[in-house]
This record gives sequence, structure tokens and C-alpha cells, in this order.
Amino acid sequence: QEEIEIKDTNPEYFNELLKMMYRGSTEPTTVDNSIRYLVMADKFDLQIVKDRMENFLLLTDAISIHRKVLLAVEHRLETLKEEVLLQYKRKENLLALKRSPEFAKFLESVKDRLFGNACALLARSN
Repeated sequence: QEEIEIKDTNPEYFNELLKMMYRGSTEPTTVDNSIRYLVMADKFDLQIVKDRMENFLLLTDAISIHRKVLLAVEHRLETLKEEVLLQYKRKENLLALKRSPEFAKFLESVKDRLFGNACALLARSN
């Protein structure tokens, strides 16, 4: 039996990734695991894995919405990005975001979208 070496990938995680793809099993138990799977899914262009991780991240409360936006942009998870940006329609969420360390890492397009949310919030309060 011939082995193929896959560099820069943990064999145990790769095995779990294959199970996820072909058996539909193995959901990530932690955010860290989901990020590992996203990195591998990007590396090997595995949309089915990205979709499952996106769904996991949509449902988890284990990380901040600020971090979810960063992950969505980094891994091109459009549904996650859109759903999370909708949560920035409350004043307290926008203020918390501005004080967060993640805010400095946001792309200008995301900041523009959030500015639009803030303007809509102001218009509703007037």
C-alpha cells in the first residue's frame, strides 16, 4: 500500500476531515477544531466542510460576534458574515465592537457596512 504524504497537516485532523466529507459525521466539538477544519477546507478546496463549519459557527455562542466576522471574512463564509453583521443593529453591539481588539482587523468593506447599520439605527431613533 502506497502512502501519500500531506505536508503541514496533522494526520489525525485530516482523518476526521475525511470522515466528515464521506460519512457526514464528526462535527467539531470546539471553535478551535472548527477553525482547523476551515484551514484544511481552504487548503484542499472542500466546500462541504466549509459549509458544515459555517453552520457550526452560526449556531455556537462560544465566540464573540466580532470574532465570527473575522473568521467569515478570512474563510469567505458569506452566510456567516451576513447573519452576524445583522446583529450589529443594536447600539450596545456597535459600541462593544468599537472597543474590541477585533475592530482594527476588520476590512474597510465590513466597516462601511457597520457604519450603514449605525446610520440606520440613528435614523430609527430620531
